[in-house]
Amino acid sequence: MSQVSESPTLVASIERTAAAVQVEWSVTNSTGRPIWVADRLLAHSDRGAVVVPERAVVRQPPAPQAPLRITVGYTAPYSMPFQELYPAVREIAPGEQFKARIGMPLPLNSYHPMESKGESIGGPSKATLAVGYWTEAPPSERVDVAGIPMDVLLPAGVGSQQWLEQGLVWP
Repeated sequence: MSQVSESPTLVASIERTAAAVQVEWSVTNSTGRPIWVADRLLAHSDRGAVVVPERAVVRQPPAPQAPLRITVGYTAPYSMPFQELYPAVREIAPGEQFKARIGMPLPLNSYHPMESKGESIGGPSKATLAVGYWTEAPPSERVDVAGIPMDVLLPAGVGSQQWLEQGLVWP
């Protein structure tokens, strides 16, 4: 019998290639009840909303020695776009695990799918991966984004988002 815990478990690893920094992450639901995890970001395009595969919000550290913040979940843009987009969410049943990967092209820039190209980020020494999750079904809408059916978070679900975090040593 598996052990039940109060919060899900986030496990992540980070690796550098010649062209990118890759973060592999997984969330295991050991809570004994369903949870919902942010799993895909959406962005505007000339064709409407599109899925941004294997990307996360990347924010410049607030201080020189602070860790770089890599976020999968709702993160407000610095400036409000014409129409804000929210992440897709996925239900994870008790005992199940969800795995994903993030790719950050080099040279590293801050990134948000609703902002123009971000600032260049020097070589940080550490990072924090934060993944948004919900312990109750967040308000969402089933939509078809570029031919992919998914549940997209609605604005009312932002306030109940919680965070799983793991520190990473920059490669």
